[in-house]
Amino acid sequence: TKPAETAITAPLRTCGRVDWTMCVPCFTLCCRRTFRSAKEASLGDASQRAKSDEDPDQVLEERDILRQQLAELADREARRKHVLSYTPLGLCHLDRELRFLEINECFAQVNGLAVEELLGQKIDAVLPQVATAIVPQLRKVIDTGEPITKRTSYVETPAHPGERHLYEHSYYPWQSEDDTVLGISCVVRDITERVRAHEVGSIGV
Repeated sequence: TKPAETAITAPLRTCGRVDWTMCVPCFTLCCRRTFRSAKEASLGDASQRAKSDEDPDQVLEERDILRQQLAELADREARRKHVLSYTPLGLCHLDRELRFLEINECFAQVNGLAVEELLGQKIDAVLPQVATAIVPQLRKVIDTGEPITKRTSYVETPAHPGERHLYEHSYYPWQSEDDTVLGISCVVRDITERVRAHEVGSIGV
């Protein structure tokens, strides 16, 4: 499956095997796979029923079960979107070519661009200074399949022209069932003010 085919234009958008911080976006992949499996299963069942005479009551019961499962998944997906809309962390998902596939509103705000300006674009095309600082790390995650967590970088973004902010970022590989790296999920937050406050407090002491 190509990563672009699995993207959802929602407030967020996904990840791989990670810790608690990213378990919600990780669920997105599980949810999508389940949706896909359920749909494929329903098509397969329909084909089988066309070839054989099944009990009509059994067919209706199976359809009801499928509808219930899909409704439950849709409800869980709606809750996921709600949580990610209000998380204070910037979350995004990149494919192997480092194109933005999924982004939440916080990530867009941190970088000073609208979600629509980032989606589908390569990171070096829309955030060149950010790319210079982090692309080598992203490539390492793709090449090794190992996450990089809680690194920091001073970079300038359109959110603060002419001013470099300190960002803490973690990168997690998004992997297929056979461990092929399909993309990267990122967690980012601006810690500039927190560090400044700590430095001022230290001077005061």
